Amino acid sequence: MVHCDQDAVAAAELVISELVTNALVHARTSIEVQFGHEDDTVRATVIDEGVGRPTRRAARASDEHGGARIVRSVADEWGVDDLAVGKAVWFTLRCRDAGLRPTPSGPGD
Repeated sequence: MVHCDQDAVAAAELVISELVTNALVHARTSIEVQFGHEDDTVRATVIDEGVGRPTRRAARASDEHGGARIVRSVADEWGVDDLAVGKAVWFTLRCRDAGLRPTPSGPGD
């Protein structure tokens, strides 16, 4: 297991919240959230059964919360994978700088 600094955890929580909210508002289906990591990179995926896809467009003043802007500004990468039913919206976030490097957990952590 890898643990990241609280700043990285907060950033990941923010992006996950935006993706889950987007799935609930637009897809209106059940959702699944998956987490994983490799080295110093965390990856999260939000899966829904909706037919629409998020688009990479410039934020407009009419955007209620600017969720896409938040995802673009916080995540290192993000994308959409089509599934047989629905889609998987994912992002990666690296734990950067000395204070944000993951530390391995051990017994008792």
